[in-house]
Amino acid sequence: MENSRPSLFKLDYNSPEFLKSPFRYYRIMQARYPLYFHAPTNAYLLTRYEDVALALKDPLFSTACNDDLFGHMFRKTLIQLEGQEHIVFRNMISTPLRGKDLMQHTIPVIIKQVQALMEGLLGRKQFNFVSDFAARLPIAVMTAILGVDPKDLSFIQQCYKTIVRNLGNFAGNPAIKAEGSRMVIALCNYMYPLIRQYRLQPGPGLISLLSSAEIHGIKMTDQDIIDAIGSLISAGIETVDRTLRSLFRNLIAHPDQLALVRHNRHLVSHAIAETLRLNAPAQIMLRQPIEDYYIAGGMIPAHARVLCIIGAANRDSRKFSHPDTFDINRPDLDVNKAFIGSANHVAFGTGRHFCVGAMLAKAEISIAANILLDHFSDLRFLDNKIPAETGFSTRTVLRMNLETTEPPTTLLPYTFDPALLEP
Repeated sequence: MENSRPSLFKLDYNSPEFLKSPFRYYRIMQARYPLYFHAPTNAYLLTRYEDVALALKDPLFSTACNDDLFGHMFRKTLIQLEGQEHIVFRNMISTPLRGKDLMQHTIPVIIKQVQALMEGLLGRKQFNFVSDFAARLPIAVMTAILGVDPKDLSFIQQCYKTIVRNLGNFAGNPAIKAEGSRMVIALCNYMYPLIRQYRLQPGPGLISLLSSAEIHGIKMTDQDIIDAIGSLISAGIETVDRTLRSLFRNLIAHPDQLALVRHNRHLVSHAIAETLRLNAPAQIMLRQPIEDYYIAGGMIPAHARVLCIIGAANRDSRKFSHPDTFDINRPDLDVNKAFIGSANHVAFGTGRHFCVGAMLAKAEISIAANILLDHFSDLRFLDNKIPAETGFSTRTVLRMNLETTEPPTTLLPYTFDPALLEP
């Protein structure tokens, strides 16, 4: 246990130095303290790739600790469930997010929403990529997938922001938890009439599908559906939003690689996969061992909270060469598996809790990237300033002001190429 309780190395999640560059701290931890106990949050931190991957896969590590972050809002989301209940629930809500349903029903929704946002950029020489595009796209897509009235998009957006704040509330801030409790009351008040309507008269969207779905021969309750919606809002929005921001930040900061992607659109998948590795949208995943567990040279007591630091694992030099470098042709990243459960990065997690929205995220980001590249022949950072990332549990840029010499004036037609969803 000695390596888990260092006396000289202190970690402050909220310090400006840490938020500016956490990765140098992670390198120290990987080298000296691969199992680190953080007293202020009463949690054990894992930072090496092999340890993080093991904790995410091993059934001796449970996701029950997510109740601390989610339990006051939802009873059973995907990140709270285990065993057969998790399998059934996962299969039920993942239908429109993969395979034939993704191609037939969801892809047209994505294209429509991307083109609508693209229209708002026509004729503009400068724009904020975050507020004008990246943050808006996944909210609009998820609203349409759920079957929610588009005029209520801002409500879904506020629910999402509240969920994200609670997911990062490792210190148990009571004000953030109270905000989460108020949010779920508002969500129930909004969704219950819609669920009852769809039970009587099915319509388009996932809420209608869930309203007639059954678990072990029993129809889902209204609360089951609210929990499923919570899973979808948390899983289906954050990854797309943050990865889109990081993808274009990386490409614009590396014009040689942007030129390669622009010329060969099949490299879009490579660029997305490398962005997920380098800039994982969720930097942390929680687990707890169901019994005393020896790992990384020390022992974690049964039921202790464990923070699997995804952002550190994906930059572990034991796994990836030059781990802080953006390289779309990286030989040690398996792009063929980057969006399935056997991926060798851990941005989507791994094993039984691999992100249910991975293929949806790939579809949204791929289509958005291609449509943007079709319309903008040149994109630069305003005043040549590369925006800085910040954050601990999630990490991204907050603003990204871009400029172009020749803004598009008309919306170009787009034909989806299914091959673009392949490596």
